[in-house]
Amino acid sequence: MAAFSTAGMVVAIGLATAAVIARNEADRQRLRAENEAETARQTASFMVSLFRVSDPSEARGRSITAREILTAGAARIDSELAGQPEIQTRLMNTIGTVFTSLGLYGDARDMLAAALARRRQLDSISSAELSRSIVGLADVMTETSELEEAEQLYLESIRRLEESGAETSDELDNSLAGLAELYFRMGRFTDAEPLLTQVLANRRARLGERDPAVADAIEEIGLNQFDQGNFEAAEQRLRAALALRRDILGAEPHPDIAENLNNLALLLMVWERYDESEALYREAMAMNRRLHGEQHPDVATGLNNLGLLLRAQGKLEEAEDAYRQAIAMRRQLLGEEHPEIAQILVNLSLNYYDQGDLADAIAVNREALAIQRKAFGDEHPEVAANLSMLGRFLSEHGEIAEAEEALRRSLALYESLLDPGHPDVALAEMGLADLLSTADRLDEALILAESSHGKLQAAFGEDHWLTTVSNSVRGGVLSRLQRYQEAEPVLVDSYESLRDSSSARPMYVRRALDRVVDHYTRWDKPDRAARFRSELAAADLD
Repeated sequence: MAAFSTAGMVVAIGLATAAVIARNEADRQRLRAENEAETARQTASFMVSLFRVSDPSEARGRSITAREILTAGAARIDSELAGQPEIQTRLMNTIGTVFTSLGLYGDARDMLAAALARRRQLDSISSAELSRSIVGLADVMTETSELEEAEQLYLESIRRLEESGAETSDELDNSLAGLAELYFRMGRFTDAEPLLTQVLANRRARLGERDPAVADAIEEIGLNQFDQGNFEAAEQRLRAALALRRDILGAEPHPDIAENLNNLALLLMVWERYDESEALYREAMAMNRRLHGEQHPDVATGLNNLGLLLRAQGKLEEAEDAYRQAIAMRRQLLGEEHPEIAQILVNLSLNYYDQGDLADAIAVNREALAIQRKAFGDEHPEVAANLSMLGRFLSEHGEIAEAEEALRRSLALYESLLDPGHPDVALAEMGLADLLSTADRLDEALILAESSHGKLQAAFGEDHWLTTVSNSVRGGVLSRLQRYQEAEPVLVDSYESLRDSSSARPMYVRRALDRVVDHYTRWDKPDRAARFRSELAAADLD
């Protein structure tokens, strides 16, 4: 009986201890929930107060920009929320995120970096919340092309989450996906693929097969296959993601379905399956109009996409109309200097180039470049891309000195920002080689032309139209070096391949034909020159 009594006491003590532990844990959870609720309440209250003008005379009859409101709010955080560091850092993160959505990347970077520095000093911060702060800053630094710094932040977030036991979590998946996007920007497509595959496996294990996040992961793998030129695998993944989304979300319009349609249409357009592409683009645009009305950034994106398709089909006037509608809509919605406006301006400048209107192409390109420099600074791949394009336009317009300056600056930027074998480096080399060949600076031109051709061949294969353009440039340099017999098959084969391609842009075909005529003229082969000159005259009539 004594033994049973002792055992009963032990059981009773154990049960009492378990009850105390459970009660304490419940108290901790309750306090944590109350703190979270209070933090959310104060955060929302503060954000609302930013947009309240207590004294109407403060505005003095002028419009107050969102940037001014957010900057003033950031200055109030320290004074009004002293002693509440968790709320301070959450507000700083919120304001930084809004800066990002407005395209104010410099302001966003500064705010998110300051928030992260403070959060690193907080003992109460969770691994998940610290990870979100790290990834938020890394995302902006990816946009501003601070790629090495962004890579270290993503890797830190992944390491912290894995060490904390969060091997499967939204935060880890977001870190992996962010790192994959960074590798895409760097041209490291094969490095991105296993990260995206891991995200898909994590989500399937955590969420099951029928979840929108799983469809997101499948689509991202499809886009990665697209980037690598694996069109069949890309189509299979994008269609699988679309089917899963329709199964989960039903027949009603949804933004994720519209975006999936746009991505699949882009793939089919590049694959020259124009009718299928157009049907999907128009379906996505109709869906976005049902969701958002006639004036919305997603509708503007749809118009831009339609412009891309029309330009690819050679319907240049219709493409110009679509681009102009998209630009007007984005200016109305986003202001005059948002980088998304620059993207469409670049497309419009290329449309003018295809029409042979170099003056307008140059003017619109300069407008886009000014917006990009204000948004990203001078050290950014998009600035480099636009400088390369501007250099090509200026060269063909006869403004050789400024063209060379733009092309050399573009190449230097690409070489400092991207891997040596990146296709964008190759295209910058090609543009500069073409310019130098016309200026009879042939030794450097040949080195650049051969380097460009080798890189594009490695990236896209021998039959890609851009590889063929680079070969035409190389042939032009060989001809000017009086290596006529070597140059002849390169120039003629390149031109005929581009002429027969449905992907090659008209002005590239025209430039390749110019090189053939110039080659036979220099080689003193008037009959052959006359033959190709007649094709040139026919092209001008068209």
